[in-house]
Amino acid sequence: MAAKRWTIIFILVMLVPVSVHAVSIRAVVDKTSMTMEETLTLTVSVEDADADIDISALKDFSIVSQSTGTSFKWINGKSSHEKIYTYMLSPLKKGRLIIPPISMEYKGKTYKTEPIYILVQDTPVTGEQRRDIFVKARVSDTFPYVGQQIVYLFSLYYDTRITNPSLSLPGFDGFVAKQVDKDKESATIINGRRYRVFERRVILIPIKEGIIDIPPAVFSCDKVVEKNRRRMRDPFDSFFDTPFFNTPFFGGADLEHRIFRTKPLSVKAVPLPENPYKEDFSGLVGHVDLTGKMDRTNIKAGDSVTLTITVEGTGNLTDIEAPKVNAPGGVKVYPDNPEEDIKIGPAGYYGKKVFRFALVPVKKGKYGIPPVRLNYFDVKDGKYRILSTPVFKLDVAPSEAGKNGAAAVQSGGSAGQEQAGPPVIKKRVKYTGHDILPLKESMDGVQNRPGMPFYLYIILLVFPMIAAGVVNLVLVYMRKAKPLAAVMAARAKESLKLAGKKGISDEQFLSCLYRALVSSVFARVSESGETLTASEMRQLLSGAGVEENIIQEAETLLDRIESARFGGSAADHISRADLLDKTMKVVRRLIK
Repeated sequence: MAAKRWTIIFILVMLVPVSVHAVSIRAVVDKTSMTMEETLTLTVSVEDADADIDISALKDFSIVSQSTGTSFKWINGKSSHEKIYTYMLSPLKKGRLIIPPISMEYKGKTYKTEPIYILVQDTPVTGEQRRDIFVKARVSDTFPYVGQQIVYLFSLYYDTRITNPSLSLPGFDGFVAKQVDKDKESATIINGRRYRVFERRVILIPIKEGIIDIPPAVFSCDKVVEKNRRRMRDPFDSFFDTPFFNTPFFGGADLEHRIFRTKPLSVKAVPLPENPYKEDFSGLVGHVDLTGKMDRTNIKAGDSVTLTITVEGTGNLTDIEAPKVNAPGGVKVYPDNPEEDIKIGPAGYYGKKVFRFALVPVKKGKYGIPPVRLNYFDVKDGKYRILSTPVFKLDVAPSEAGKNGAAAVQSGGSAGQEQAGPPVIKKRVKYTGHDILPLKESMDGVQNRPGMPFYLYIILLVFPMIAAGVVNLVLVYMRKAKPLAAVMAARAKESLKLAGKKGISDEQFLSCLYRALVSSVFARVSESGETLTASEMRQLLSGAGVEENIIQEAETLLDRIESARFGGSAADHISRADLLDKTMKVVRRLIK
C-alpha cells in the first residue's frame, strides 16, 4: 500500500511543469556587410527575464523602426518565455561600424550581449544608368556674400514604383531658410534611361561669414517588387500630391526598404566689402531698380501731395527700411506704412516694396524735392550701387485760409521729416435754421402694431427647415454616381474635344491626348485612374479580353505621346493632326 502511494506521488511530481530560470540575452543581425542605401535587422532576445534593454550606446546607426514580441516554449515539461526586440537600423556613415554591447538589468545583475561589427561600403552599383532610384543635392552658389540668397535643390530620380516615401532635409544651421511652396515634377533621360524627377527647393540666406556645412538630406522609401496580378497602376500614381506624398495601396507585392543620402555640402560665405559711399547701407543684398513719382506738382499751401518710392527686384527686400526724404524748409514729410508684394520662387525672393510719403507745404513758393537715394549691394556686379530718383518739382499756390469763414490752423514744428499729423483746416459752426428731423412732443406719434398670428409664426419657423431638407435630397439624387465606365468614357471624349481646339500649346495638346487614351483604357475595364505605363495597359486590356492588334496600337500610341511629352520635341501641324486622328481611332475602338 505504501509503495503504491509513493508511486502516485512520483507520477504527479513528474507532471508538474518545471520552470527554468536560465536568464540570458543575445543579439543577432541579418547581415554584417552592407551599403549606405541598405538597412539591417537587429534582433535582441531576452529569455526568462521580464526586463527592458538599454540600447542608448548605439551611435553609428539610426533606428528606422522597432517592434517587440513575446514567445512561450514548453519542452519536456519545462516552460520558458522569450521577449524579442526587433530593430531596423540604417548606417550613419561608411566604414567599420559597431553595434555595442546591449545591456539589461535583472534582479541586481547586469547582462550584456557581445559587440557586433558591421562593414558599410559605397553602393556597389556604379553608374547612374544602372540605378533605379538615386538622390542629389546642390546649391546655386558655393561662394555667396553674407545676406545673399542662394537656392538649395534636392532632386529625387526614380523609374520604379515606390511607396511610404519620407524626406528629411538638413537643419541649415547658419542660414535663414525658407522652403519654396511648390515642388517641381519633370522627366529626364540619363544615358538612355528615362527617370521621373522630383525637386524640392529651399531658399538660403547666410547670416555669418566663413564655411557653413550642410549635412546630407535623407530620403527613405519602400521599393515595390511586383508579383503577378491582374491590376497594376502607374508607378507614379498619386505619388506627389500635397502636402508632400500620398501612399498608394499595393496588393500582391513585396516591399524592399531603401534609404538614400545626398552628399554633404559646404558653402563659404564671403563678407561684404567696405561701403565706399557716404550714404548709409540699406541692408539690401540683391539686384533691384528704384523708381519714384509724385501724384501732382501744383497744389495750394496746406494741401498734401503723395510721393511714391518703389524698390523692385530680387533679394532680401523685406529688410529694406524706408529711404530718407530730405524735404526743403517749408515742406513737412509724413511717412506712411510701406506695402510689400514679395513672393518666393525657384530662384528666391522677388517682388517690390512701396514707400509712400505725404508732403505738405506750409507756405507758397516753388520747391525742389532732392533725389531719394538707395545704397545697396548688387550681387551681379559684386559691388555697392547708388540708385537715385530725379528731383521732384513742387509749385505751391497760396491757400484759401480765411475765405468763407475758414481759418487755417497749422501744426508747429520745423520743416523736414515729421511724425506729427498734417495741418487741419477748421471751419466755424454755421446756423442752418432747422433740426435734422422734427421733434415729437405728444403721444400721437406712438402707434401699436398688431401682433403676428401664432400659426403664421410656426409656418415661418418650420418652412425654411423643410425647404432645406427637400433641396438637400434633390442634390443628393442629382449627384448619384455614374458607372465608372461611363465616367471614364466621358473624360476621354472631353479630352479629345479639348485637344482639337486651336491655339492650345504643345504641352496642353499632348496632355489631353494622354488623358484621353488612359481614360479610354480604364473605361474598357470599368476602373478609374489617371496614369498608366505601357506594361500596365497591356495587362489591363489583356485581362479584359481586348484583341491583340488593338493592344499593340494603344501601346505604340502611348509611347509616341510620351516621347513627345518628355523628349522635348515640338509637334507641328501635320504631326498634331496625325496624333489626334490616331488617338481618336484607338479611343473609339476601346470604348465602343
